Amino acid sequence: MSYAQPEQSCYVCNKHIQELLTCPECTAVYYCSDLCREVHAFGGGHNVDQCFRFACQRESRGALLQTLDPCIHGQAVTDLIRAGPQATQCAWPGVLDRSAAGSVVDVLALPWVRRLMDAAPDAPALQLEWRQAAGLLVDGLGERAGRQLIAGCANLVGLFPGTSTPACPTTAPHPVQDWASLCRLCGAPADSPLRLCLDAVLTVHGAALAHLGPAGQATHPAALSCHLLGAAWEVGSWPQFAVLSALWPSVAWILVLVGPGVPPQLDSRSVAWHGPRYAGGGPGLCCTLTFRRGLYQDLLFPPGGGEVSCAGDEGAGRLREVDLVVAPNAGLAVYPEWAGALRALCRLRTGRAKKLTARFTDYSAEAAWMGGEAVSKVLGGAPRPSVCENPFAQPLMVPQPDHDLPTLSNGFIIEF
Repeated sequence: MSYAQPEQSCYVCNKHIQELLTCPECTAVYYCSDLCREVHAFGGGHNVDQCFRFACQRESRGALLQTLDPCIHGQAVTDLIRAGPQATQCAWPGVLDRSAAGSVVDVLALPWVRRLMDAAPDAPALQLEWRQAAGLLVDGLGERAGRQLIAGCANLVGLFPGTSTPACPTTAPHPVQDWASLCRLCGAPADSPLRLCLDAVLTVHGAALAHLGPAGQATHPAALSCHLLGAAWEVGSWPQFAVLSALWPSVAWILVLVGPGVPPQLDSRSVAWHGPRYAGGGPGLCCTLTFRRGLYQDLLFPPGGGEVSCAGDEGAGRLREVDLVVAPNAGLAVYPEWAGALRALCRLRTGRAKKLTARFTDYSAEAAWMGGEAVSKVLGGAPRPSVCENPFAQPLMVPQPDHDLPTLSNGFIIEF
């Protein structure tokens, strides 16, 4: 199961392909003519090393599809994909088709975004109790988005029928290491469509697990600060981050969504919610999420100097005190704007005792590999970061017009 196959085009000139030609060695790249194939091969692009990587990645496609099964063959997922994002009336922009993510106008029309915009510019953070925050998450999935989707998410965040005050049975982080353990936790079947819409927020969860390690997970800090870079469709789907409160019931999350794509009307607006209470205890910890419009390097180190802070309890939690930096589907090798953010992260680490974990994701293993090369080049020849598969990748192939490599949303991790 995958998204609709786009028209095939040439890897070199993007011309629509009438007669399909491929690289004879890796058979993974499409060309419109022998000329383009030769230009790619002898122009230094598709050299021996890249051809070998492409062949290995293409061979891994079958094994990768097996790890995605049974979700990609589940009837609930099949029905949702066939129906399409409009038929499901799903409120999240681009949940079922990231390429058709809602425009800024669509995002600003969403009711939970309107609530933020309608507040006075100097008003404190919009305050939500856990039932309200979790309710926004469940409601946002849409009435026709599938019973499994709604029921699974309701179970995950503790909204059981007849429960007036959801409670967490434990204060320890839930040991969710992959999609299978998430489905077991919330009582959802293995083919639950939950896996279609929580890949970004679970990627943040995975970064937190890696940041703390087994020992840190056992003791778990009182608070974690995370910056989500390049925020685009996440702006309209911010209630999904309430899932972090359900997975980390004794951690106060300080989240900042940063990017030039944040609408001006939401810049510096914040929302705060109390997580689920502990069993027999009072209200859960307060988590905050703030929108910041602009380039990350300018927010960390303003050109004119000075300090920039993000929302938090009593204004605490300056941007530079971040624990995690996550950039979903970043495209490090494609967008030169990332160079400034990478240098800012390197500068932030200099002389810093506190650990900082930076995790970027990309659609394909090759894009992640090239992203690692870009990081090494920008940082002056630093060792190329490691690349690995993301256990929380969205389990649907995203067909590409010019190659046949395994491609998934948030599919591969670059960590440095």
